Amino acid sequence: MKKLTALNKSNVAEKTITVTAGGTVGGTKTFGNTVEIPAGAVDDNTKISVQVTCMDGQNPCSAEVEFLPSMVFNTDVKITLDYDALGFDGDPYMIEIYFILEDGSGGEVVEYTVDEEEKTLVFYINHFTRYGWAY
Repeated sequence: MKKLTALNKSNVAEKTITVTAGGTVGGTKTFGNTVEIPAGAVDDNTKISVQVTCMDGQNPCSAEVEFLPSMVFNTDVKITLDYDALGFDGDPYMIEIYFILEDGSGGEVVEYTVDEEEKTLVFYINHFTRYGWAY
């Protein structure tokens, strides 16, 4: 939690992902929240960003992780969300991950894995949108 609270408001990582090489965006600057994009997942070289925002007035700190731009990929990309940065000490297998589409509709991402050692949640999805999780 100290790590995330220290960011004050928001931190962002950006990188241009190429069609032929793919790549990873995020990491230390985004407190372990990343996206891994395989080669061929985008039709054109695309600037991708991962933004982590600490929500005001929340104790313990809660956060929003946004992956931009909103788009559909040619194949699934790997999303890693770091629950350690939130100071979460509950059962990570009880966390529910949700996505919200631009029209306000959405649904639960039901298939994810927990890495207890790294304190992360990992899932694969074919589109970018806003993600959140609840316990």
